[in-house]
Amino acid sequence: MTAVLDTAVYGKAGIRLLVVSGDEVTEATVRAMVNGGPAESYTDGDNGRVVTTDTLREVATAAVAEAGLRTPEGAALAVVGRIRGFYPFLPEVEAEVSAVRWQCLPGPGHGFSRRGLSLDRATVTSTADGVALTSGWAGPPVLLTRGSRFTGFIADERTPNQPAEDRAIAGDLELLWSAGGGGADYGVTRAAVCSAALAAFETCQSESVQHLLTLMAQRVLEETPCLRSVEIRMDGIPLSIASGLDQGRRVYVVGTQPRPHTRVSLSRAESVEGKLS
Repeated sequence: MTAVLDTAVYGKAGIRLLVVSGDEVTEATVRAMVNGGPAESYTDGDNGRVVTTDTLREVATAAVAEAGLRTPEGAALAVVGRIRGFYPFLPEVEAEVSAVRWQCLPGPGHGFSRRGLSLDRATVTSTADGVALTSGWAGPPVLLTRGSRFTGFIADERTPNQPAEDRAIAGDLELLWSAGGGGADYGVTRAAVCSAALAAFETCQSESVQHLLTLMAQRVLEETPCLRSVEIRMDGIPLSIASGLDQGRRVYVVGTQPRPHTRVSLSRAESVEGKLS
């Protein structure tokens, strides 16, 4: 029998850093990985081209310290560039940087508090052929109290759902996007993507969660021309409305059953001339 090496990934995850720069404090988690080899280490036990995971940690930490954390995109690009600069023989290097901003406490001192659940993220993959960058954002739980229906679905003896003409939607939202080439301002783009997605979440009339996420993704592409694609994910928080309530008031029971997961990805279509439209 001949076995073929399909997956070969190793590296260092969970590198936690706290970057203090003047009056800015950013907490980051960095993941630095080597993908695709070196194959001989896996198949023959030959470690001659293995860069240890502790080495990856040291190089990644130094790269973030030098580049700073103004944007996770810039930090991730710096990590990948530093690793490939030292070890160009590696087949593929991937870095992911997640960042949380801290905020100044009121008063004359130098106190800070963690800003909350909002998480900025970027993943960079580098090979000999080029670099790919994906940005991301995960926010605190969101809730829509009006404006979404859920009717017309398959209903048979196995279906517990009831049609709903107006229902609440709650969940944890995650956005992922890829921009075209050029020197985009990652911070400006991130703010535009999040603003467009949340505005659509609040205002779009939808027929389901998947319909709502699609409308949100369409709004993001319409209002952020530099994007090639956007993906929106939601891990739903099950809600069931309690009975016996006065008119005009809704009380929901937060369920503990498995959470529904919905994912929508849209790409900008190409025009006849082959350019992004």
